[in-house]
Amino acid sequence: MIVKNEGTGARYYRRKDNNFTKDLMLASKWDTLNRAEEILAELNKTGAQELAIEETAKLKQQVKQEQVVKKDTELREYAHQLLAAKDQAFYAELERVSRFLAASPYLLDEITAKISQEDGTVLQDLLHTIELGDYRAHEGLALLKDLRASRKKRRYYKDRQQAVNYLLTKANTGQVTTTSDKAQVALTKLGDLQAERNYNYRNSGLQAKYAKLLGKQTVQSWVQLFTRLRKY
Repeated sequence: MIVKNEGTGARYYRRKDNNFTKDLMLASKWDTLNRAEEILAELNKTGAQELAIEETAKLKQQVKQEQVVKKDTELREYAHQLLAAKDQAFYAELERVSRFLAASPYLLDEITAKISQEDGTVLQDLLHTIELGDYRAHEGLALLKDLRASRKKRRYYKDRQQAVNYLLTKANTGQVTTTSDKAQVALTKLGDLQAERNYNYRNSGLQAKYAKLLGKQTVQSWVQLFTRLRKY
């Protein structure tokens, strides 16, 4: 399907009418991703904006199957090249993989420590300063920048933790193991970490107030976010 995201919600392209509808059941659907991309290109030529392809369950399954076949072919070719490689290249690759697996328990420990640092010491210091502090607008802006920097750093380590966990399993004893199946999963899912991150609000009041900020809309006034904190 081809979807157009608007402030009032998503609208779906209906080729029969050459228009967009809110009714998902009336949306035009194509069996292949290539065909959907062709239609999207035609619409873009007309000046249409904010359009994207939303995969149906059938198309997602087809794309997933194609990806599995492609990945399996690539791995077989890699194995063939590795077997045909000279001794120096073969053992260098084996050593590289072995070094990573041997270091993986320490890698996971380091990642966990970094996340704890941001979630514990740094976050608590900033939140308590926001809660208890008496500050002016420019100082509030500095607090927000530090808070955002801390959360970005945390996300940096969380993404790496998730990526490593695709590949490795850590037991309560601290022992780390992996399998070829987990490696296959890791190769398939690593690309998901590159996708644009979205957030669904849990509080309707905050959603109504701030959701537009996540829609990449320009903030009209930073100062409004940082009036002096006072107790009522």
